[in-house]
Amino acid sequence: MKPLLTLAATAVTALFAQPAAALELNGGEVQLGYSTFPEETDLSRTALQGSVEIGFTQKFAAQLDLSHFNFDFANEDGQNVTLHAIYNVGPVVSVGAFYGMDKVADADLDFYGIEGGSQTQVFDTEAYLGYLDGDNDGTLVGLYGRFAVSENWGLSASYDLADIDGGSDVSRYAFTVDYRMAQGIELFGQVGSVEIGDDAEAYVGIGAKYRFGADGGVTFGRRGFLEQIPGL
Repeated sequence: MKPLLTLAATAVTALFAQPAAALELNGGEVQLGYSTFPEETDLSRTALQGSVEIGFTQKFAAQLDLSHFNFDFANEDGQNVTLHAIYNVGPVVSVGAFYGMDKVADADLDFYGIEGGSQTQVFDTEAYLGYLDGDNDGTLVGLYGRFAVSENWGLSASYDLADIDGGSDVSRYAFTVDYRMAQGIELFGQVGSVEIGDDAEAYVGIGAKYRFGADGGVTFGRRGFLEQIPGL
């Protein structure tokens, strides 16, 4: 744990040590989403989420994600904070490291890892590998891909796994259709399945997103255990 955290801390410190004049808002986004299980609609989640990315040079950037979740049936709120240190290998390829925390009631769960992805006009791809540090440790793995069917329409698929030591593993498959309008507005619908241990349930979700900035959004997706839970 210490080598990765030291590396991430050193990278972030170096980024913020750049002259103030070098700072640039690469992009950001704000998203409101709702998801639930069709057979158990009381098990739902409403999520308000935002991300912002600051560039320090053409190669280095930092991304901050903030999320607030409301789980209807459990009558609990959850929060997520994640920081990404980003290195742009080339015009369309980026790699990075992330560190974050999920919080529900009095329970905290730290996580950290590495990530990489590419963004072109037609294909977006992303992958990450992380580690959960809590009462029950575990491993986080995720894959994401999006295909731009047209200038406005896109299809994406993702897979996320939380392999919990001594507990029930949680995995999620998701398929999303999105429609991107002018001025950075995006509407999306999602269907998927969540498997906790040996039990699997289908879920659905809808939402809206607003992208802004020179890059029209941020480099990486959000991370964390709560991100995988569509309802409680």
